[in-house]
Formats: sequence, C-alpha cells, structure tokens
Amino acid sequence: VTYIGLPLAELKSLREGLESQVIKEFLASNEFQGLSKEDRFIELVLKLEKYDLLGTSQHLGMIYYGLPTFLKHQVTQIKLSLADLKAIRSFLVNPETIQWVETFLLTYPKEERLEVLRCRYVNQTAQQISRHKLFQALPHQVSPSLFKWDFTTSCCRLDLADQTVFFDSGEERVVAQLLHRYGLIRKFTEGENLHIRVGDSRSTLDFKVGNVFIEYHFSRQSTVGLQARGPLRRTANCSAEGASRLRCRPYVCL
Repeated sequence: VTYIGLPLAELKSLREGLESQVIKEFLASNEFQGLSKEDRFIELVLKLEKYDLLGTSQHLGMIYYGLPTFLKHQVTQIKLSLADLKAIRSFLVNPETIQWVETFLLTYPKEERLEVLRCRYVNQTAQQISRHKLFQALPHQVSPSLFKWDFTTSCCRLDLADQTVFFDSGEERVVAQLLHRYGLIRKFTEGENLHIRVGDSRSTLDFKVGNVFIEYHFSRQSTVGLQARGPLRRTANCSAEGASRLRCRPYVCL
C-alpha cells in the first residue's frame, strides 16, 4: 500500500473534483500536456480551486498525496501552501509588477533575477518566501519578455580565472572550489559536470567527476565541517548506479 497523508473526507472531495467534466477536459488538453510536470500540478490545483472542486485542502504537498497514480506520473509534487501560491500569482499579475519586471528585472543576469524578484515580493507584501518556493510558484510565462526558464535558483557566485559560476548554496560553492583547486573539475559546464539532471526528475545532482556523482546534502546537525584539510580523493565511497539521487555527506568527499 501507499501512504496518503490526506483525511478521507478531503480525499473523496478531491477525487470527485478530478472526475468532473471540466477537469477531465483540462487534463486531456494540449495546454496541460504542453506544461512541465511541475507546472502541470500547479495549474491543476488552480483549476480545481477556480471551480470550487478542491475541497478544504490548503497545501499542495498534501493534495499531491490524494492524486490517483496515473496522474502522479504526469506531475511533480510541490511543497507549497495554496495561500502562498495564490499570493505570489496575484503579485505577479499586478500591472505594476509586470512593468517593473519588463523595465528593471529584465536587465539583471539570469542568476540574479530570482533573488531580486524575491526581495521585491517581500518588500511589497511583507510576506517572507524562500527562493525555491518562489521559483516553484512562477508561471510558465512571468511577463511578456520573461519565462520561467529565464530564472534559476542558483545565486551564490564563484569567480574563477576563466569563468563565473553560480550555485544554490554557499556550501555547494565551497565544494566547487575544492574540486576546481585540486584539478578534478577544471571547467564547470551546466548539465555535464554541474547540476546534472537525472532521468525526467526535476532534481539535479551537484557535480559529476568521472563516473562519480557528488551531492552536497548539508545537515546543520552534522558535526563534521567542510574544510580544505588536504587533497581531495579522486574516488568516493558512493555510487550513483541505480539511484535517482545520491547524497554524499561532506566528509565522504574530503
């Protein structure tokens, strides 16, 4: 069996909503099929909410649990409250926001846009939101000139002699510095040895050195610090074979 973290009454309401004619037509439409798995889920939830077919569920993570198996294969789970999603979408369709995006945000490099947009959202709404949650809530087309792929969650900058690279966290940047310093990765290339997507998953692995994938999974409870205390070993005690995502603790890579 599979765990479904949704009360029975909410589950029944959600399943009944999915059986409605308007939702069936949406699921079969080119509009739905043309979206990414992540965007499909968001648009499905918004469609259910629009026609009052969602029930009382207020968190997308919980709603995902209630989807039938065939539909789960077509979408990607997003852990975002419905209130946050609606607030972000409302902010983005505001004419003042659209004008600001077109005249100001457009001038920023891709790696900096999400953080600048997040700061604008926080200042305008007084609501805190993380970069990752904001990115999840972005629509396919943010403005007439900017699409979701024109943003990235990577914002930590690393300036090397021959290139500038961006990472999702400061810890990931430190690992990159070590890999570059000891000659394991001389040039970072997105999709090849940096942020490698596995299968059709929206998740990526941080680094690839030869046949070894390295994923920095930071744990604040870990007592092992990531320090440059010696040459990086050219092999790691972990394998990516048969795994969709590999988690190497910092000390595995040192």
